[in-house]
Amino acid sequence: MKYFKLFFSIALILGLLSCEKHKIKNDEVENYVRLLKMGKYNEFELPDFTYKDIPALLEYRNDRQRITNYPVNPVSSYHMNECSLGMCILWTIESIRITSVEHRKSIDRYPSFAPIVMDVNEPHWVEQTNEVHKIVADAYHKWWTENTYKRFDEFKTICPLDKTDYRWNLVPNDK
Repeated sequence: MKYFKLFFSIALILGLLSCEKHKIKNDEVENYVRLLKMGKYNEFELPDFTYKDIPALLEYRNDRQRITNYPVNPVSSYHMNECSLGMCILWTIESIRITSVEHRKSIDRYPSFAPIVMDVNEPHWVEQTNEVHKIVADAYHKWWTENTYKRFDEFKTICPLDKTDYRWNLVPNDK
């Protein structure tokens, strides 16, 4: 019995020492992010992620690293030389959400023409500042965390940007 208590105590201590901030492990998401960061993402469409990948994607929502090689909507005439990794990731999350709502609203899983947001009241793009990025990132994080205990089908129709002054750039089929 003495050895059992000793073994249990050591296991408990090791378990507590190995505790660290919970990080979602998702090899497909990590590979996508790695390729984006290295400038080697060469696919013509966004990855076919599902709502189960959203927590892992949200880990990168605040990443401001500038990337130059990322998925580009083939029907868009608007070209950006670069965007932040975080905005590209948030755009990817929007792709998951919008294609799960109604696939025809997206073009090859692209939720809009580019990974930039526009002013909801004006038909022009806004400078993609750190402040804008933070508002969009916070909106997606709040949308996910407030609904995480629901089934995805129950909240996928809620646009995370509805309570902000922004929307994605020229959403296909927008009125």
